Amino acid sequence: MRFRPALQGLLATVFVAIYPCAAHAQCHGVANGTGYKVLLDDVDFSNARGNQPVLSRDLLITAVQNAVDNVKNKALQKLQSQDSVSVIPCTGWHPSSQAQISATYIQAMAANHATLEFWGTLYSLGPSQDEFDIHYIMFDLPSIPSPPPPSGFAYTKTLMGNRPAPQQITRFMADSNADLLVYFAVAAGVQAYKDEEWDQAASFLCEAGSLLKSRPNQANLMNFTTQLATQAGFKLRASSEPGGTAMMTDDQIRNYCTFATSR
Repeated sequence: MRFRPALQGLLATVFVAIYPCAAHAQCHGVANGTGYKVLLDDVDFSNARGNQPVLSRDLLITAVQNAVDNVKNKALQKLQSQDSVSVIPCTGWHPSSQAQISATYIQAMAANHATLEFWGTLYSLGPSQDEFDIHYIMFDLPSIPSPPPPSGFAYTKTLMGNRPAPQQITRFMADSNADLLVYFAVAAGVQAYKDEEWDQAASFLCEAGSLLKSRPNQANLMNFTTQLATQAGFKLRASSEPGGTAMMTDDQIRNYCTFATSR
């Protein structure tokens, strides 16, 4: 992935300088490098249960790293990309609500090439049942003027037995059907689009569209993803980057994901 313009790099430094976030003091690596960065906040029991970690951080990092690497490898397999995905643990940071996340903070993280952030909470619903909630932030979505982006915030939950095993937690968070895969693919595609990496943008967005096909309740995100993948296809055709798109017709570009997966 190419480096952003010098001015944008300067803005990233300024944002960090003027918006220090004590909660992210333990997110080592947020302000360094490019690539794709996933910020992993705490996954805890609720306040009523003492805010204790639900499972070991090492187990969680491994599960998340494997999941996002699988998405990246599948999306970019034809591009021979050397870009990596860094899962950055943010120890001690667990927002109590979406209201704690300001627009200034989102801009700061996007300027530092953060792709996605998420945290989880396990609530007790009684002696035999818990509810597990996960909140996500897709940082670069507000930067896309057209098509109108959905909210950069997302939320998912499920019911589990009381104090579920660590494997149940990681399965819900990071298995092949997890929402994490969808939101990472969308966020990475938008980040690549903003970086003018048209081939990577289209590839991630097409992968996101493939994951969204079985999710009719996320039609708005599907429409946004499809339209932005088409825009990336037109940008790729007009650019000098390799990719075999120079001879594509407008109709093929409008169905870019179908074309890209069949060639």
